Formats: sequence, structure tokens, C-alpha cells
Amino acid sequence: MAIQRGIGNDLEISWKLSFRVGVAKSWSEFRKTRTKNRATPPARKFGYTLVEISISALIFILVGLMVGRTLTQLRTSTQPGLSDRLILQMDARKSADEITKIIRESGEIVRPFIGETSPYLVLKDVINNVCILYLDNDEETSKICNKKLFKLVFYVGNQSGSFKKEDQRILVRSVKRLTFTSVSPFSVSVNATLANLKGEFQFLTHIGIMNLEDLQ
Repeated sequence: MAIQRGIGNDLEISWKLSFRVGVAKSWSEFRKTRTKNRATPPARKFGYTLVEISISALIFILVGLMVGRTLTQLRTSTQPGLSDRLILQMDARKSADEITKIIRESGEIVRPFIGETSPYLVLKDVINNVCILYLDNDEETSKICNKKLFKLVFYVGNQSGSFKKEDQRILVRSVKRLTFTSVSPFSVSVNATLANLKGEFQFLTHIGIMNLEDLQ
């Protein structure tokens, strides 16, 4: 009886040890497998998924829209500047042509004297009328451009000596500076600067009286 009990105890102890060893071995294999899975993730298949392609396309579209908008803004901001500079150049050419015609068709330079510079020019035409080129305040343009500007006025006096508004006309507006320098009895230098919101344009020209030049 005692022998049977001892054998039973030995079997029970042996079974428990076998169970514990089996559990330990299974746990060890489980941990190894888990560690291996963490260390070596599954290899990614070659190519891109539909989600990745969609996101990339969306990014390219957004970048393209931003670049297009920037270029449009730059083009819009540049065009007015070019337009304003062209207007200044056209006005300068127009005023230079007008002044040249008036001086060349006059008969005598009265003011300024030779070697002097002034903001006005006094002439006499071939029938002895007094002609004056002078600057007058251009309040309208000054207010628009937020700077002091003038208009160049040409006045032709009559024989009576009385002033008549219809005897004057505006040659050009947006004048910032204008000077006349008498170089000789029959020639004058004109230095003018025109301005607007975007900038300034300057021109310098030398003009001679036509009839006196022809006599020499």
C-alpha cells in the first residue's frame, strides 16, 4: 500500500514537472516568434497604393494652383507699371514736340537772357505778339498722384495787351520740373521732368529758332 502511494506521488510529481516544462517551452517559443515579428515587419509589395497616388495628385494640383495664382498676380501688378511708364514717355514726347514747334516758329527769345535759367520762356512771334510758356498749378493731377505737379501752359498775347483766357492752352500735364536756359540769341535748352503715381521721366532737348538759323 505504501509502495503504491509512493509510486502515485512520483507520477504526480513527474506529470507536474512535464506540464511546467511544456508551458515554459511554449511561452519561450511564443516570445521568440513575437520578437521576430516585431524586428522584421512584412516586406512591402512593389508600387504605390491608390490612396498614395490620390494624395500625390492632390498635392501637385494644389502646388500648380498656387504657382498659377502667383504668376497671375505678378503679371497684373507689372502691367500697370509698364502702362504708366509708357504714358509718361508719350506725354514727354508730346510736350517736347509742342515746345519745339513753338520755339522754332517764333521770331525772338525775350526771356531768359543768355546764360540764365528760368521756369518760363518769353518769346515774340513773327508778327510781334508776345508768347509765354509757363507752369501753372495742376491741382487735379496733384491730388491724384499725391505730389506737387504742374501743367505747362502756352499763352499768346494780343496786340491790345489784355489777357484773354481763350488765348491760352494747356500743352501737357503732370509736370514736376521744367526749366528754360537761354544758350544764344536764337537757341534755348529745355529740361523737363514728368511724374505720375509710378515714377518719373526726364527729357532734355536743345531747340533753335528756325528763321534766325536759316539766315546764318
